[in-house]
Amino acid sequence: MAARSGCSTCRTSSTWTWCDVAALLIVLALLQPQDPKKRKVPLLHGPIENWRFQHFERNARGEQVLVAELRGDTARPLDDEKQVVSVGGLRATYYTEPTEEEKSRKLSFAADEAIYDDPRKLLRLRGHVRVNGEDGSEIEAAEIEVDLGRKRFRTEQEFRLATPALAFTGRGLEADDSLRELSIRENGRVAGRPADPRKPSEASKGPHLVFLSPGRMTMRELQSRRLASLEGTGGTRIRITDAETSADIRCESASLVMTRFEKSADLVFLHLRGNVNVESSGNRILAGDARIDRCTGEARFGGGVEAILVATAGQPPIRLMSDRLVQWSERKAGAWSARSFDASGGVRLFGFAEEPGEPVRGTCGAFHYDLVEARGELAGNPRVVLARGADRISARQAAIDERSGRTVFSGDVEADLVQEPGREPVHFVARELVEQSERIDNVWRPAWVEASGDVRIRVPGGDAIVAECETFRFDLRDQAGVLTGRPWVRLSTKTATIHAARVVLPDRETMILSGPKRIRLAPDGGEPATILTDGDVRIGMGARTIKIVDRCSVFAKDSRVFADRVDVRISPDGKSVESIRAAGRVEVVRPAEGLRIFGDRMAVAGDRVAVRGLPYAVLEQPSMTATMAEVRFDPKTGRAEMFRGKDRIRFRLTEEPQR
Repeated sequence: MAARSGCSTCRTSSTWTWCDVAALLIVLALLQPQDPKKRKVPLLHGPIENWRFQHFERNARGEQVLVAELRGDTARPLDDEKQVVSVGGLRATYYTEPTEEEKSRKLSFAADEAIYDDPRKLLRLRGHVRVNGEDGSEIEAAEIEVDLGRKRFRTEQEFRLATPALAFTGRGLEADDSLRELSIRENGRVAGRPADPRKPSEASKGPHLVFLSPGRMTMRELQSRRLASLEGTGGTRIRITDAETSADIRCESASLVMTRFEKSADLVFLHLRGNVNVESSGNRILAGDARIDRCTGEARFGGGVEAILVATAGQPPIRLMSDRLVQWSERKAGAWSARSFDASGGVRLFGFAEEPGEPVRGTCGAFHYDLVEARGELAGNPRVVLARGADRISARQAAIDERSGRTVFSGDVEADLVQEPGREPVHFVARELVEQSERIDNVWRPAWVEASGDVRIRVPGGDAIVAECETFRFDLRDQAGVLTGRPWVRLSTKTATIHAARVVLPDRETMILSGPKRIRLAPDGGEPATILTDGDVRIGMGARTIKIVDRCSVFAKDSRVFADRVDVRISPDGKSVESIRAAGRVEVVRPAEGLRIFGDRMAVAGDRVAVRGLPYAVLEQPSMTATMAEVRFDPKTGRAEMFRGKDRIRFRLTEEPQR
């Protein structure tokens, strides 16, 4: 009885007893920090309400740091050790690991239910899982697994990840807690966000981007979060929309480098591989691979390129094929627009024409084209060849100006130009050839061509004409041209050779020789003749006539003819002289016979030469002089005859040597 009363006295006394000390030691022991490796989830009985727990990890410096704070509406243990807990209505705060460039950031988790596995350091979230970051980023999925030890997220389900600059969707995600690296297993889609979700009225600085990848997609951040690398496989598709332009890109795999600003993303570099198809503002480029630098506006395509490129407004598109293509763009008012391009290696061209059925085709070694100025330069390897319909021009190099309609070919130029459908082309050789077109009814049509420098022209036909000159200009509208020589224009056929300072072609049937000139006729089987004159010579190619004026001189083998005007008619076969007529101060000289005949008109038909005078013709020989109205002379027999009067009274003078 004393011990109980004593004990009762102790309990009611103000002094400490051994019971109080024991209780105090137990409380102090519970308050001591525990080793995270040896601690257990503080769940002695289950389930409990308003569950809370803190997860610590050792950092690189060996310090214990708080990684996650877990809270749940209810919690119950799933194992005997009470280290695997099922949590209902989970809400958690997660802290990323700080780096030299970035402080620790806080993430907020929410899920209908979760399983926390303390030994494996895993947190499995299920049912309307949401992860929110301080920067406005957000992750949504049906399930997410958080590896607290490795500091990574993972899900095998479909998900949505949104950042202030980009939105990611797909199936199967694995990422680090800071979202510096992430991988999407399949059907990945990345879209540029137009604004910070917390400030929807604030527009994005960069283009709108959509990146699709049926295969695996990965993203890695570079240079302290200022740049990000995005890669896709399995047949990727990219859509880029600027202020005024848009681009649609398809390829087997792609790598992108973009800026990662707080509120926007902008593309910096694209590397496209395998069956690249780029469509932008009417342009289309097919290639094996491509590298596009949006900082400099340079795009390089290789592996065999086929392109359709639109020049300035109103100009026809340019189609080309080449081994390589480099395109330069410039940024104006926030939008990219193509400025120029270079194609090299087996370039083939299709385009430069608006008329159906008459496109320009060509081949060259290299092709530079300014899309703004609509000007192109072609270099041959070894030659540039351009053709439109049956026309064909080749040269060492060429320059095209589509605004003015002018094309300049230079360096060993060769051209075949068709004058009329169905006729053989005219062949040109020159150092330079200029082709000028004019716009009629909104269609470019050839206007004139000009060749210069050692020009050689061959006009086909029954008696083909070969012309050699210094310059040649031909108007395709009027079918008129002019040839100039330095010093001579030389024209030659099978039966004639012509030298003149200037040759004018007023139409397709006429040729006019101007300046000093010489014509040499050499009919097949006939007597050759040379014609000289100070005035113009008019040749009717269709009528087979030669009209010579102003102090004309005709030199044959055995005779000379001088007159103010001479008309020559060529036989239909072009092989002989059919007739010759002369007028004005006519003089016929036969040096072998010492014969001279003067008159006002002369006609040659066959082998007979007839000279008439107004009023008299004069015949002179060393031993005689005779006048008569008409004198006829036969070069074969050397016989001269004179006629006078209406009744054709004839006097025949025969001169015989003395015996």
